[in-house]
Amino acid sequence: MHSMDAAGAIDGVRAMTAFDVTKEREKKGQCVKCTQQLFKVKRIGAFRSKKPLTIQGLVDNGRCMICDPRVGDVVLAQVSAAHAVDSHSAHGEPSPGHNTSNKSIVSNDSSSAPGYTRPVSSTSVHSTGVSLSLNCSSGHIQQNHAEESHVDERKGLPKNEGLSLYDDGEPEVQAPEPESEPVLEPEPKPEPKPEPPARRGRNRRSSTSVQFAEYIFSLVDFQDLVDTMNDTHAQVKMQISCCEAMLKLIKTPDGMRDFSNVRGSVTVIDAIDEHFKSRELLLAAYTLLSYGTSNCNIIKDHVIDFDGIVLSNRVAQEYVTDNELSKLVWKVVTSCCDGTSRTRQVVEKNVVSYVLHVLCCEDISSETQGAVVDCMANIAEYSSKGRIQFIQGEGMSVFVPFMFMTESIGLAQIQCCRLISALGKDEKLNDTLIGEGCLLQVNGAMSAHPKDSDVQEACCKALVALMPTGHQEIMEFGGFGFLAAALENHQNNGSVLKEVVYVIGMLIRYEASYSQMISTNFPEVRQHLQHASMSYPACKEKCDFILDRLSVH
Repeated sequence: MHSMDAAGAIDGVRAMTAFDVTKEREKKGQCVKCTQQLFKVKRIGAFRSKKPLTIQGLVDNGRCMICDPRVGDVVLAQVSAAHAVDSHSAHGEPSPGHNTSNKSIVSNDSSSAPGYTRPVSSTSVHSTGVSLSLNCSSGHIQQNHAEESHVDERKGLPKNEGLSLYDDGEPEVQAPEPESEPVLEPEPKPEPKPEPPARRGRNRRSSTSVQFAEYIFSLVDFQDLVDTMNDTHAQVKMQISCCEAMLKLIKTPDGMRDFSNVRGSVTVIDAIDEHFKSRELLLAAYTLLSYGTSNCNIIKDHVIDFDGIVLSNRVAQEYVTDNELSKLVWKVVTSCCDGTSRTRQVVEKNVVSYVLHVLCCEDISSETQGAVVDCMANIAEYSSKGRIQFIQGEGMSVFVPFMFMTESIGLAQIQCCRLISALGKDEKLNDTLIGEGCLLQVNGAMSAHPKDSDVQEACCKALVALMPTGHQEIMEFGGFGFLAAALENHQNNGSVLKEVVYVIGMLIRYEASYSQMISTNFPEVRQHLQHASMSYPACKEKCDFILDRLSVH
């Protein structure tokens, strides 16, 4: 025997209620009354999209024309009646407007019990230009005299067994004779499918690099993702999925503009604040923000105005030993220091103190500290207040040892030379930089990386910044020897030659006696300068000036 509990479940299985059936049909995109398919449902990940269908005489842009008729709908009476029969038979009710005295389809099979009614598996109702198939699992099909319809091809009945769909006196339809096998005709070639229209008027590119992102974009857009993040703000995994989807969409055409228009960066900052302890979410969020701030000024403004810098300071301090996450955080801060008023706003968020904190910490990756030095270089280049804060905060006492310890790492030396160049813009700091040993560190970088053009170029710019009070030290401590080596090693690199020639020209301008020293100790310099003058027009004027000074001696 089956048992029913208080909730109405039989043997632990709860029967579906009318509400459950309605929700299930809505989920499938069907009409809740007659199950006509109204929408084409697509799923991707946690998202579901519904595309409204249009079927002539049945569905109009996702609306069932039978169950929800409106003025102007062209629906034949036979189709409407057929839907009404299907809808009411599913609930065990008689169809409205039908005469209940009409006959059922009754089998004459002698083996059936008296009064037995044969269920009909399928009935084809035909009308002018319209054909509709009805599927009935059980029950009787009643036919109204006013409807003009007939029943075809009853299969599975004996030859002399008829089915009556009319009152007494009307002809009955007999089962058709078996037909011979039809002659197979060649199938027509399918017509090429038209290309789907671009969604929301966006221009689509057939590029393999953005195929997946465009597929995502055909289903959801930034507003959908922002709404999802706001609705599921407590679900970490959903927030991560949305950030990753935004990163793909932001790289599509107009993606950066759309992301900034819906203030997606503000939603991402809120997610960082709420899920501060989730490293996975922070990685996804800062990967997105680092790309956005590198390419869009509006996103920079959002990060600064909505406490994105303050949160970045906290993350940088909390995850100071996490190399991957720390580099992304400092990249965001660095991008916001772009020489505009944003740099001043960043400095006011107390970023310099966090820079000093990271440089003072031990057992930290050189890549993380290099990213911090790069950020400080941007601040020092555009903010005098930032330069003063760094010097007064004993920044040089931790910066110079870092440059010395990373002498073998080219990228770290480039970042350090950038900071020296930025600090050297303030001539008042020249004595401090020289006294802390920056000039010796620049010479060490040029010596450790003689073939690295980027290091040589960065070192030359640092020497220019130290020139006002350091030109004598450059000549006395062997700095010119590294310049002569750069001329020889990079004869075919116009960018490096331009910087080296500029440094030599400044040295000769500061002190006339340096030209005699160069001619005596480095005679090969003349040949290299002549080559640069002929090969690179941008260097010609400066090279000729130096050669004229050297020829005097």
